[in-house]
Amino acid sequence: MKTAGFAGLFSALLAYPRRGYARLRKLWRRDRFPFVFGLVLALGVALVTMGTYLLEHRINEHFSTLGESFWSITVYLFSGLEDRSPKTDAGRLVATLGLLLGPVLFAVVTG
Repeated sequence: MKTAGFAGLFSALLAYPRRGYARLRKLWRRDRFPFVFGLVLALGVALVTMGTYLLEHRINEHFSTLGESFWSITVYLFSGLEDRSPKTDAGRLVATLGLLLGPVLFAVVTG
């Protein structure tokens, strides 16, 4: 069986759960990198979101809620700082990690 794209895999999971999970298990046994990469990426985004929220929520309106913090980190990942810059030094450090996560994501996916 050839490696299915993510769209094909998720549609197989939704349409035929048993067969879809069997395909997922085969992919896991053959190559674990996409699964581990996705998990590390999700954890990285979650940690940067929580870090900026905890450090900035009292001073900066762009980080006042977890949703706003997540949106700001998403903006960091895909387009840069724009007008959502953190105000504290610790918040800037965590945001820098978020800025570095974006190019790493694209480099690994396209490599």
